[in-house]
Amino acid sequence: MLKNKFLMLLTILSLPLMFLFQCSTGGYQDWYADEGKEEDLLGGLFSDAENTNDQSAQPVTSGKWDNWYNEGAADRQTPARMTSQDTSAKPGTAGRASDAIAASKYSPEFKVIVVDEQKSIAENHITLLLKSSVHIPEIKNLGWRTLKKARLTAIDGDDVQAISTTVDADANGVIAATIAPAGKDELFSFIPLPRAGIKTARFSLPHDLLSMHTASFSFTAPTNQSYEFQYSYQTFNIESAAKAFAAYIIEPKIRQVQVTIYDAETHFPISGAVVTLDGAAPSPLALLSPYFSNTELLVSAAGAAPHYADSKSQFTSNSDGVLIPCYAPFKYTLRIVHPDYFFIEKGITIDDNTPTLAFYLTRRPENVRLLEKASLTSRAPTK
Repeated sequence: MLKNKFLMLLTILSLPLMFLFQCSTGGYQDWYADEGKEEDLLGGLFSDAENTNDQSAQPVTSGKWDNWYNEGAADRQTPARMTSQDTSAKPGTAGRASDAIAASKYSPEFKVIVVDEQKSIAENHITLLLKSSVHIPEIKNLGWRTLKKARLTAIDGDDVQAISTTVDADANGVIAATIAPAGKDELFSFIPLPRAGIKTARFSLPHDLLSMHTASFSFTAPTNQSYEFQYSYQTFNIESAAKAFAAYIIEPKIRQVQVTIYDAETHFPISGAVVTLDGAAPSPLALLSPYFSNTELLVSAAGAAPHYADSKSQFTSNSDGVLIPCYAPFKYTLRIVHPDYFFIEKGITIDDNTPTLAFYLTRRPENVRLLEKASLTSRAPTK
């Protein structure tokens, strides 16, 4: 009799205890597989321990939170930690009231690795397959685990646009994101110049034309904790590249020729002489057109090409003469005119052996100059 009363009392007392236990742990039943072990309390958030021998999904990092290589995955963020101040969890969402209880006890850290990087030359795109992992320092021997139910919430950067994303992680915890440069004339550095409209296999872009950019990927864990991942990449401006290529083609064909002009009697230098070169040297447009498949790009490059003398160019000497950029090798007709001297006109050949040219002008007699002046002033005006 006494034994039966004791059993009945024990049953009555156990009911509220069971109810309290169910209320405090029932919120995790959707995420976690095993019960009764603290190590498994967060088990539903992530998969089994990551296989460190899996070469297809290695984090691009030399240490736990080291800076990553400047082109490719760059983990510059401080590990995200959940704290007791996290109050964003709301009933009915992925972060429920019971998650706030977990937040007060655990401080998970998150990281993102690049599972695959697919570069599209045809589309000027990069598609990244990103996998999030979580580590709970408070749980011993747990290691990094693939994070389930991660969500990509934003992609930001000074020169990046998101082409497409899958937003939610797949069954393997992977999210796909495709990005491209935001600028119309910006191309990823892996795009070959012939594909961009410049037909060359010899020219390499100068380093100062390459720009480094960083895209920031914002993620949200199932507990509503946010964390970030940064990916750095290089781009170049195709118009700037075209102008640099124009200089690469034309500069070797230009020779700077020093023309000195002297008085034939005194051998003193003559200032104020006007020098012109006649000759149909090929234009920058003609020199560059074989290398360009894009007309607009060709015109832009030719307009910025290094200048050299043509039939419209005039140069005025000083006491040191005049330095004239000439296309070479080429034959010109040179003409030198000065009001106090008889003019000179002479055919010249400009090549690698033409660093300087010297000319001697004969001074005109004073009476000839006076007669010319009188003739000009006494000439009747035309009607």
